[in-house]
Amino acid sequence: MENSAIKILIMGSSNVGKTSLLQCYLDPEFGLGNPASTIGTVYNSRHMRVRGMTYRVDLIDTAGQERFRALPMHFYRGAHGIIFVYDLAKRKTFDELEGWVAQAETNIVPGAGDSGIACQYGFVGNKLDRATALRAVSTVEGTELARRLGQGHGSDGDRALYFETSAMLGQNVSEPFGALVDSIVALLQAASVVAVHRPRTTVRLNRNLIAAGWDNGPNRGQSSTSRCC
Repeated sequence: MENSAIKILIMGSSNVGKTSLLQCYLDPEFGLGNPASTIGTVYNSRHMRVRGMTYRVDLIDTAGQERFRALPMHFYRGAHGIIFVYDLAKRKTFDELEGWVAQAETNIVPGAGDSGIACQYGFVGNKLDRATALRAVSTVEGTELARRLGQGHGSDGDRALYFETSAMLGQNVSEPFGALVDSIVALLQAASVVAVHRPRTTVRLNRNLIAAGWDNGPNRGQSSTSRCC
């Protein structure tokens, strides 16, 4: 049986390899070469078996809209997670992550997808194949940023949802998606257990009030005689 869909956004500056990363994840045999910049929102989905349950995971790429530095509200609606991507060889794209996170936090309504959980963040330094000679951001810097910006959103304490990938070589591509979905599912399942076992004191109290003739508010059952002063 399939559970509710999980919505994950992929964000970051232009030309950091977001679409290539997604395409490589969906199809490991995908030949990248030098893919053209994408225009229009890219929407993909796949089914994943996580923690004993099957979920449909919707993966949505900004696909060029990030050039306008502001994404439409519907893009964020119901999001359970976001993967923020930057180019390991371009410092500017790393520095711009704070702005992308700030924009997300401004637009995402607390309680992702009406599930009551906080939207989870994953951070990806892409183009690892270029990092040997052209690396502009260290692994330590990337990890520290993930812990700071992802605090309360999946990166807490010693845990940081930070990954370095190469979509060109297919290196470490599945890890950020798998880890983020697992983090989301863990929270969804925990929230479901809490909801099932939540005490029903309020329901019993309402029944007692109804039995006492108070089902229409505290004025029900009182004398209809008006008293002034």
